[in-house]
Amino acid sequence: ACPGRDTIVVTTDPIITLGNDISLCQGDTAVLDPIVTYTTYLWNTGSTSPTLPVTAAGTYTLTVTDINGCINSDEIDVTVNPSPLVDLGSDISLCDGESVTLDAGSGFFDYLWNIGSATQTVNVSQQGTFTVTVTDVLGCTAFDEINISVNPLPAVDLGPDFNLCPGAGAVLDGGPGMSSYLWSDGSTGQLLLISTD
Repeated sequence: ACPGRDTIVVTTDPIITLGNDISLCQGDTAVLDPIVTYTTYLWNTGSTSPTLPVTAAGTYTLTVTDINGCINSDEIDVTVNPSPLVDLGSDISLCDGESVTLDAGSGFFDYLWNIGSATQTVNVSQQGTFTVTVTDVLGCTAFDEINISVNPLPAVDLGPDFNLCPGAGAVLDGGPGMSSYLWSDGSTGQLLLISTD
């Protein structure tokens, strides 16, 4: 009836999890982190750091060793989604009083212009740089910008009204330096000869 006692220590493989698979947008970075502290770390990239920043698609595996020398591993798949494509076109030059409609293109989930609009298109008549940021259904974003310049209208002065006597004529001058002229009678020269004949 004499009692006896013994002790045995059982060690198990370390528990490791890198979490669920990750989907990134192009240009973004995810930091893979097993959270728990281990004695050694070895990623399939060759890194021995506890955490691993990643920007490229692929399967990443981490093998860890605990203080008992036990080894375990886990892997995680990373996908990289391409950035959406947005193009506002070339810079635009307007004449004073004109306007233009800027179009970021269809098919995006969200739009945001630097003038506060959240629509696909905006109508502008003022000078400046206009930027739009678009977001697709995967949450990836891209932006583009366009410069709008506004040119003043040309100054033209035919002078004061005047009277012509019968048989007399006059020359009207549209002014030098213009690229084109168009008179009410269809003439296209800088000068227009008028007469009462």
